[in-house]
Amino acid sequence: MTSDKSPTTDELRERVEATREELGRTVAALTAKTDVKGRLMDRAGRAGAKAHGAASRIGELVREKTPEPARDKAVKAAGRIRLQAVHAGRLARAKAPAVRTRAGRSARAARAHRAPLLGAGAAMGVLLLVRRARRRRG
Repeated sequence: MTSDKSPTTDELRERVEATREELGRTVAALTAKTDVKGRLMDRAGRAGAKAHGAASRIGELVREKTPEPARDKAVKAAGRIRLQAVHAGRLARAKAPAVRTRAGRSARAARAHRAPLLGAGAAMGVLLLVRRARRRRG
């Protein structure tokens, strides 16, 4: 495109399509951020795996380094920790439906107000571009 010509219809269509794709990616990223249940379940899974690994390492050390009576106490303590972990997992699952309901409402609201959200996303993009241009100059 030259500076003395106005854009052609095909060029305008390409721009619109590129803008749509970019806004689609932005909406997808925002949707991922609103997936509270998914993020919560992911964190709970990582925390559970971390706790399990730590408990296993501690168990090995206890078995290697301590006499038999102390091992029995450690086994009992590990059992209590496992029960607490199971209880925490059950609580997380019990809270998940409420979180899922809220996330669903948020997603429906976002879909219902798609045009203003896309406009706000475009405005934010322009604002960021202007801000970056000013930083480069200053």
